[in-house]
Amino acid sequence: LKLGLTGGGGWCKGFVSFRMAFVSGLGFGIGSRRSAQVRDRGRARMAYQPPGARDLAKALCGHWSNRDQAWENSAIWAHIHQFHVPIPDGVVDGIGILSESFYDYNYGSKEPYLTFITGFTEHEDGYVVGRKYKLEQPVEFRSATRNRELLELIKPNSVVKLESEESLNCESHWTYDFGSKTWRGGTRPGRKCIVVREGTETFLDGNYELGEKKLITMDVGRDFETEEIVWGSVGGPFDFDKVESFADLVVEPSPERELSAP
Repeated sequence: LKLGLTGGGGWCKGFVSFRMAFVSGLGFGIGSRRSAQVRDRGRARMAYQPPGARDLAKALCGHWSNRDQAWENSAIWAHIHQFHVPIPDGVVDGIGILSESFYDYNYGSKEPYLTFITGFTEHEDGYVVGRKYKLEQPVEFRSATRNRELLELIKPNSVVKLESEESLNCESHWTYDFGSKTWRGGTRPGRKCIVVREGTETFLDGNYELGEKKLITMDVGRDFETEEIVWGSVGGPFDFDKVESFADLVVEPSPERELSAP
């Protein structure tokens, strides 16, 4: 290596130039590695998103049936079909899901015996909130879960948002269990979802488990004093199997819309 040994100060100047170049190059390398590490950590944090409202909606949306349960014990269990499909973005808070339940005996007539909408939002404490809505004119949208054109006609003025304190007490709370890879839901804690049946005041006790292929649901009304079941599924939970998935119908929410629970 030639360091420019010319003149009295040539060697010194050459050495200083060489040292500065070497240190500068070394420093640049360290800085690049550190920047890359910070950038990679940032990308990893962005790539990992804990399961939220959209993931819950994708798991739920589909055609479900408890055929096996009903066939095994038809004296207790009716054969039921459930359909859950997403409604257009912006109709309700969060991700809106239209749900309809049909008895198998009138499945072909497409007349549901139960219809409701759930808006899924994400709470700041890490769980998903499910809030119920009603259709203003449910007959107009009968079997919309099985008719895409009819489903697209649902607008914000088509639904009734239940704003009472009582209705808010009846919302469901959902958390994701990484061990079993299932969603676990239930009625908002506090025994404040009051339901009056045949003159008796009860509180709704709902418990749900949602996996990739299984949906277990149990809604019962319990006595406030004894906590005994007054109404509901006294034979145990409904056991649904997924017949068809509609997860691909759940689209990314618009950037301007918040999924956080109010």
